[in-house]
Amino acid sequence: MASTNQATVTTEEEDNANLAVAGINEAIELDVDGNKIRRSQVSSDSEEEGDNEKLARMMKSWSSPIYAFFSPIPAIKYRGGRKTHTFTCLAKGCNKEIHRYLDTTDAQSTSNMRKHATKCWGNEVVQRQIVQVMHLHTKPETKAEIVRWVAESLRPFKVIADRGFLLLMKTGCPGYYVPSPSTVSRDVKLVFARSRKCIAKILQDYDGDLSFATDAWSSPNHHAFVAFTVHLLWNGELISILLDVVEVAKSHSGVNLAEAFIQVLQDFGVAEKLLGITCDNASPNDVMVEKMADLSMLSQFDVPKCDADRALSAAERELATLADDLEDDDLTAVDDEESNEVEGWVDERAGMTEAEREELRTEVAPVKLILVKLRKVAFKIVHSMMILLPAWKAILTDLGQRERLIPRDVATRWNSTYNMLVVALEYQVAICTIVANTTPELNEVEMTAQEWRIAQQLCDILHVLKDATMFFSRGTPNLATVIPAMDHIDSTLATSATDMSLNAAIRASLGITKRTLNRYYNLTDSSELYRIAMVLHPHHKLAYFQNVQWQEDWIETMRDMVHDEFKRSYASLEVPEDAEEDIEVIEGSLQSSGNIFDNRSALTASKSQDTPTSVAVEHVFSRGRLLLSHVRNCLSASTTRALLCLGDWSQLGLVQDSDVQHVASMSDVPPGEEQADGEFVLPNGWDAID
Repeated sequence: MASTNQATVTTEEEDNANLAVAGINEAIELDVDGNKIRRSQVSSDSEEEGDNEKLARMMKSWSSPIYAFFSPIPAIKYRGGRKTHTFTCLAKGCNKEIHRYLDTTDAQSTSNMRKHATKCWGNEVVQRQIVQVMHLHTKPETKAEIVRWVAESLRPFKVIADRGFLLLMKTGCPGYYVPSPSTVSRDVKLVFARSRKCIAKILQDYDGDLSFATDAWSSPNHHAFVAFTVHLLWNGELISILLDVVEVAKSHSGVNLAEAFIQVLQDFGVAEKLLGITCDNASPNDVMVEKMADLSMLSQFDVPKCDADRALSAAERELATLADDLEDDDLTAVDDEESNEVEGWVDERAGMTEAEREELRTEVAPVKLILVKLRKVAFKIVHSMMILLPAWKAILTDLGQRERLIPRDVATRWNSTYNMLVVALEYQVAICTIVANTTPELNEVEMTAQEWRIAQQLCDILHVLKDATMFFSRGTPNLATVIPAMDHIDSTLATSATDMSLNAAIRASLGITKRTLNRYYNLTDSSELYRIAMVLHPHHKLAYFQNVQWQEDWIETMRDMVHDEFKRSYASLEVPEDAEEDIEVIEGSLQSSGNIFDNRSALTASKSQDTPTSVAVEHVFSRGRLLLSHVRNCLSASTTRALLCLGDWSQLGLVQDSDVQHVASMSDVPPGEEQADGEFVLPNGWDAID
């Protein structure tokens, strides 16, 4: 019988590679009697290759979810002559290295990695990762996560049925459950309805009055919405909650807006907790406020007529008022969405005599002409896609500057004049080049050195308004920050108006601007809230008004005002047993925080500083524009409302897991009831809070 053993021949390099794979660093040859005849080291190249191959083989058996918190492939390092696998933490700013020695009996242990991950990421995150890795989501868990995802990220329901989405979800598990778009649509609305009840209870139980803000919006799919936000102190922080988005499918008159707002307050059971409402200065809002005052729901001092951002943008518009009497037909062909009409804006020139208006026109003409020229350059470049736009890009390439367009200057867009000037000054050489070297149509907008100096001065003046707008756009601003900011702006404008180094046209523009700012400034005198907020703020108090040299009788009046409000609204309230603990917490936060919005006393937290600007409510419709893309114009008003509100509540942590789980445990929408667009229509009253 023939032998099955066959002789094999290997080279020394192959033999070394095999030894390296086996983890052998040293080879010893023996003679036939077992005596050592040669000792040799495995080559370093083979050793490195062997380390990597061994690591790859070991990684195939690593199943612990804790590896997800560290670099995917550990480094192979030698520490004190001992080989280790070194894992780097993925937490931002950490980069901690965990070394696992391979010459120990617990070379596969993850205990040290788990300890560090818990310390760095938190036990809740680590445990959630472990649970997610150890088992697939159940049907209710999948539905719950998808509901939160589509609401928070404004995803269309039909994305659930997208081929790519299903491929990602079912890779490695073809039978993995994914709900239908109609099921997700129904679940979003039902979770929204249950969460409304939770939000209502939070507001009803809130210890203090509530401030609101409102704004209106006509959506791209022709629905007329009015949004309402509520602002309060929650867990020691000021938050803004999107309370409701209501379709008002009729004239947005003051009476109709008042009716819509009152209905929202009654739905949530907080009509008696209304402190004030912030809105822009459009005339229907004035009527709305007057209507609510007639119904005794608001007293006049509770109504901030215009927030700081409106004052700032109005002041900027005065500085940037373009030449109404300068013919510039080329600038009229703008997008329909870019209207330059600002409802509610008071033109200071209306109160002037004809002689005064003519004098002002003459004085500010140089500034107006500069803005007209820059606007025309920006307009011509972006709309001449075959000639000027390619030439502009080529000039920027030659100059080594980043390719960008000059921003549009639109009256209804905050700081657009400043943004246009900043870019124009940065790209001054490029603008001069394209004006000089292209078609004659731009010859009329060529700017002199003097005009460029005026543009720089105007940009410097507008910078303070830009900074203030950005400041008030952060988080949830409060009233106590408005007056100091306006004081600073007023001081800056007053100083600049008498600065003879500035061009006369700039100084004349500042004069009219200061009139507008004073108009808004004076409105704060009709609101007791502003003064109460200042007196109660720990950084201001009465000393602020003493420092700005208010008359002593005015200061005494403010002191009495605060005392009267306390006696009227707070003196009769019972002091909680744990009040001392609460005070200690508040004081601790004041010491540790450098943010003026966090520096609040207990009384200001519940009463006088929660009146917001309208920034948050206007951001609602910025998100709404993302939700209602051009390919999603069939979305119903009720679904738009549910998605916007639920997404906001979920991101704030106000959506209860129990509510989501309750809805997710329901049966899916039967196939026969599914709709092609993924929508699901619920019966009337589905969103009732009672």
